[in-house]
Amino acid sequence: NRMAKVNTGRGRVRVLLVFLSALTVLFAACQPNSTGKTPPKAIRGVLDLTDWDFVQDGPVDLSGEWEFYWHQHLYAQQFALPIQPDISAYVNVPRCWNAYSVDGEALPGQGFATFRLTVRMNRPAGSLALEGLDLGSAYRLYVNGEKVDSAGVAGKSFETTNPGFHHGIARFAAGTDSLELIFQVSNFHHRLGGLWQNIRLGPEEKIRKQMEMGLGLDLFLCGSILIIALYHLSLFFLRQNDKSTLYFSLLGFLIVFRLLSTGGRHFAFLYPGIPWEIMIKIEYLSFYLAVPVFATFSYAFFTAEFSKRVLQALQIAGIGFSALVLLTSARVYSHSVQAYQVITVAGGLYGFY
Repeated sequence: NRMAKVNTGRGRVRVLLVFLSALTVLFAACQPNSTGKTPPKAIRGVLDLTDWDFVQDGPVDLSGEWEFYWHQHLYAQQFALPIQPDISAYVNVPRCWNAYSVDGEALPGQGFATFRLTVRMNRPAGSLALEGLDLGSAYRLYVNGEKVDSAGVAGKSFETTNPGFHHGIARFAAGTDSLELIFQVSNFHHRLGGLWQNIRLGPEEKIRKQMEMGLGLDLFLCGSILIIALYHLSLFFLRQNDKSTLYFSLLGFLIVFRLLSTGGRHFAFLYPGIPWEIMIKIEYLSFYLAVPVFATFSYAFFTAEFSKRVLQALQIAGIGFSALVLLTSARVYSHSVQAYQVITVAGGLYGFY
């Protein structure tokens, strides 16, 4: 009986891992086609796309060196003056500004800044769009001096800043062969700030199609895992003496919540207007609770091998860190993730052992 129980548990984990692996391959296979050309990188605030054709080569990541102006929110008019603003540094994007240094000093997570990039093209591109605008944690976007997008309220202090998420794309008309992108970014509510995600530029139709394809695949994955979770929850109600089905079901629900609150932030699509703080709490709780739930699931099948003290330690850690998330703001609990990652790795190594 015990061996059958263990094999059942292994089978459930194997099914979930194989399913996730298959979906990973499917995601990779659905990347947009291109001619195989190496996309250019921005150098000292300029991205040269004069040899890049959006139709043939596809959208491009706006990665590389951007102009960076710390503790300044600047506008296009200020860069048109004879004396331009003093640049703080050329910084690599995407990256959190915590990794930057200005005048030899590392930057904190809280603050505000302006990112600027000039994009040169071989001709006016018509209707373009930007995708991947999950920035930390509020911003305004200007293209050639016109405001085209924003998320939250980007202020210059904690009191004047309201974090927010952007779901979708930012579209605009490119009537010239040159684009000036200006991001005014503020962060006073999270430990990380800045342009931390790849931003993609391309024709609106292509960008929208890619976004919708990614949304469809993510929701398909979530729906599939949700069916697995509901199935095992029904098994628990039929055989309540086998609590492993309950733990497996809870793990599935946590994975779904994690997928919806990270990456594309699809909770913002399913529930427009969801508060930023609630979204971040879901993101952290789905991680912090998954570790003790999976440990409890493993203990249910390997009771003789899995130390009860290790299980209790992981449960206490998961409950303690989750309580921190529930009782404090992201400005506080976002600093706890690195410590919990160490606990997760240690628990994973013990699980392999």
